[in-house]
Amino acid sequence: MTDLLTVARVLLAHGYSVIPIRTDGSKAPALPTWKRHTTERTTEVDLVGWFGGDDPHDLGVVQSAVSGGAELTEIEGRAAGRLGDFKAPADDTGLGDLWTLVTQGWVEMSPSRGFHFHYRVTGMNVPGNLKLPRGADTLVLAETRGEGGQVAVAQSRHHATGRPWTRLIGGPATAPVLPEL
Repeated sequence: MTDLLTVARVLLAHGYSVIPIRTDGSKAPALPTWKRHTTERTTEVDLVGWFGGDDPHDLGVVQSAVSGGAELTEIEGRAAGRLGDFKAPADDTGLGDLWTLVTQGWVEMSPSRGFHFHYRVTGMNVPGNLKLPRGADTLVLAETRGEGGQVAVAQSRHHATGRPWTRLIGGPATAPVLPEL
């Protein structure tokens, strides 16, 4: 396991604005003024203060223009077993190559056993957070984190399930950049 300060530095070096998140399992930012980091990049001094101690916070990445157009799509754990069902509609609508690009770049598993697909968008503003399809029980199956949002990333370990976030494929250096459609 790589220490949090090292991971935070790698994220920063790849253009992501990093913030500390609480260790109470809530995934909420640990900064009362965290929204300023949606427009102001995190600094090395910030990282050392947040992640350099003996009991550092967990890692959050701001999703927005300040992070180079970062956006994330999450397939919720309750829908993770149906991940293969998303490929056919993507192929049918001419977006199969895009689906492949997103699912083979930077992928993490959430503590609830869902999938986080990290990518960047260009040629447009990053949209805000969106809740996507819902199941027959009205529970959300997928959602995005975009402008004004943040997401916990691997090496974070405090979640209500007791499980950490886990990197499955790639990392900040391999996050795909989606072409303008």
